[in-house]
Amino acid sequence: MKVRGRSRSVALLAIPALLLAACGSDDDEAGSTTPATASADSNPTATASADTTPADTTPADTTPAPAATEPAETTPGTEAVAAPSGDPVKVMVMGSFTGPYDTSFSFDTANAAAKAINDAGGIQGHPYEILTCDDKFDPNATLDCARQAADAGVVAIIAGLALTGDYIDFAAQEGIPVIPAVGFNAAEFQNDITFPLTSGAAGYATAAIAEVIAQGVTKISLVYDDSSGLAKPGAETAAAALEAQGIDVTNIIPMPIDIADASSILAAAEADGAEGAGLLLQGAQVAKFLQARDQSGSEILVGSYDLSLEPAIIKTLGPAAEGVLMASPFKQLTTKGDPGVDQFFAELKAYDASISTDDWSIPGVGLGVYAATHLIGQAAQEAATLDAAGLLAVLPTIDTFDIGIMAPIDLTTSNTTAVPGFTRLFNTKFYFNKIEGGILVPLGDEPVDVLATS
Repeated sequence: MKVRGRSRSVALLAIPALLLAACGSDDDEAGSTTPATASADSNPTATASADTTPADTTPADTTPAPAATEPAETTPGTEAVAAPSGDPVKVMVMGSFTGPYDTSFSFDTANAAAKAINDAGGIQGHPYEILTCDDKFDPNATLDCARQAADAGVVAIIAGLALTGDYIDFAAQEGIPVIPAVGFNAAEFQNDITFPLTSGAAGYATAAIAEVIAQGVTKISLVYDDSSGLAKPGAETAAAALEAQGIDVTNIIPMPIDIADASSILAAAEADGAEGAGLLLQGAQVAKFLQARDQSGSEILVGSYDLSLEPAIIKTLGPAAEGVLMASPFKQLTTKGDPGVDQFFAELKAYDASISTDDWSIPGVGLGVYAATHLIGQAAQEAATLDAAGLLAVLPTIDTFDIGIMAPIDLTTSNTTAVPGFTRLFNTKFYFNKIEGGILVPLGDEPVDVLATS
């Protein structure tokens, strides 16, 4: 099926409340938002100590980000910016590079953002220092990282993609603000010390449906991860909401995590004249569904999200991935001529010109950590004291954070009605994209609010 020229409103008002509650209310049930860990392409490529270490493997609690104290380059006729000095302002970035997948590239994006801030004079004249810790995508290691952050005297913690919310409880006890770059579990949306940059599990799941509906589809199937006890009620709730809006949900289909051939799942998704399918699945399942679609010659329109398909898997799928809709809260790095994307690359190049983004497993994690590093920098510039308490006092007062690679965020107000119990939803907007030639091509310039409540 071709993407239609006409579009439909994507204000899926009734979907978010129970879909997020179902997809993200249990820290032990990651379900449909787990990245693709079954692919060989997603195995870690870097090795490092489990101790807290920065991206260059020097001791995390003693070494500032590369070039942290170097003066900014100047052009003739301009006044040199004084190099930051004094006690560093420390932030801990947690990410995985010895676990089931590799997000160590997010340490580079944090250091790139910190270097840009240091080159502009630092934070109130102090150097901005990035500490890093391998959370191994493991609950115990994640909590250990939080403990190391507290011991190091950080002003904030940035979580790339944390498996469990236990670290949130610890950070709250210590009074340390947390910026979840992607948001993966319920605790990251329920504590006053958290300032998530995305809408997490249900945001992604709802976006996978919304982007299909936006193409004019009126009959849709929902395919959910059968290995998660939470995915089924989430899919059923979404279906009820869609039916209430006049969208015919033809089938709700469970997909086993270990299925070898997804042709039967595809057949069920296509039954009764379904025009599209929203995939609330893990990456390995999405890949098998797309392979079955390609082998059968099916034209059913598929919606998913960027956490579910790594660029390497898209490349491996080749033609099988063509035309798939992919939602993301971040702009695509392949976007040309976008000021926000261009600035990101400029800062990354200034930090290390040899870095390539082509092999990043989950680009959204790197972009989220980059944005979080800048958010903390912005808040710290206004803090009365350069410590966790000072930052925690300022963050809730920031009404405009616009880094250019995602929708602007207002931390003074939260969407507290979309999901019962979730009080920390500051950004519920997604960019819709389509895979063309192996890359994600934006379907529009503006993000869509998939958890709108009015």
